Amino acid sequence: MSSYKVSLSELNPDTRLGDTIMLVDNIKKLKQKKRVVKIVDFPFEPERSNVEVSNRQANFARTFVKQQKVLDKEIKYIRSVIKNI
Repeated sequence: MSSYKVSLSELNPDTRLGDTIMLVDNIKKLKQKKRVVKIVDFPFEPERSNVEVSNRQANFARTFVKQQKVLDKEIKYIRSVIKNI
């Protein structure tokens, strides 16, 4: 089982958690179907946004906790930006 991080800008803008995508790894010469298991979106820094894809089955509870942590970081970041305006 392997997972990859992919830049969000390289994917269809409609890509959502749980979607299946075709991943082409030119270095390893592989072409595989992978599921989107994590999305990290930086609305003010889109170049940092990324997606984790894997062939493991997503666990809702684990995914929810991870996404909540990311959301908490984003809220903290946005509050700091607003505070400095």
